[in-house]
Amino acid sequence: MKLERAGLEHFFPGGQGAFGSDAEDRTDLPAIARRRAGAEHQPYPRAKTVVVGDTPNDIACAHADGLRCLAVTTGPFGAEDLRRADAVLSGLHELPPLISTRTSTSRST
Repeated sequence: MKLERAGLEHFFPGGQGAFGSDAEDRTDLPAIARRRAGAEHQPYPRAKTVVVGDTPNDIACAHADGLRCLAVTTGPFGAEDLRRADAVLSGLHELPPLISTRTSTSRST
């Protein structure tokens, strides 16, 4: 539902991703998401995984699993609070072009 509300659902097959409701410990979420997105017995590669979040906890969760993080200032935290992310976006509307560019780049290499 979160991906749908953000207009991002068409970028990801159903059942992918991980959200706060999937685990009490937020640092468990990247492994859950990579397992869901991967092939049988092979999690999706860390190098191709990005955490999108709007809190410093989301950034910490990404970095705990060695992942990049895109932070969005859609919640109670501003850009300064989210500065440890790899990039800070003003809103989810900025994600589709980044995802499209990344997907095109990944397919051509």
